[in-house]
Amino acid sequence: MTPKQLAWAYVKATESYEGENLEEISKQFVAYLKKHYLLGKTHAILAAIDQAWKEQYGVSQVKITTAYPLTKKSLQTLEKAAKGASVETFVDPALIGGARLQIDDRILDGSIQGQLSSLKQILLEI
Repeated sequence: MTPKQLAWAYVKATESYEGENLEEISKQFVAYLKKHYLLGKTHAILAAIDQAWKEQYGVSQVKITTAYPLTKKSLQTLEKAAKGASVETFVDPALIGGARLQIDDRILDGSIQGQLSSLKQILLEI
């Protein structure tokens, strides 16, 4: 099997599981790779899993940085909107307000710090 085929098999096998069940499926997947001497392809398989996840769910990783911790309700809303994606939250008081959102490789900066930096750049170009 190719890394891409293995990746899709893993994504399909895990799509309806959480917690301990997901951990068990992951252990079985690694055991399968070991049994079939495929551990050397782990890097390629992980990259393919990331790509398969993006194709299946539209996004694989979301990182949000805010000046203050998100409320539980805000975090739940974000996780629901990014179904299937890994969601990480960070707090950076230097942002002053707003948020910086990274979706896979794209960054959306709606922070006050980001707006001030953009304004500074514009003023320097005048």
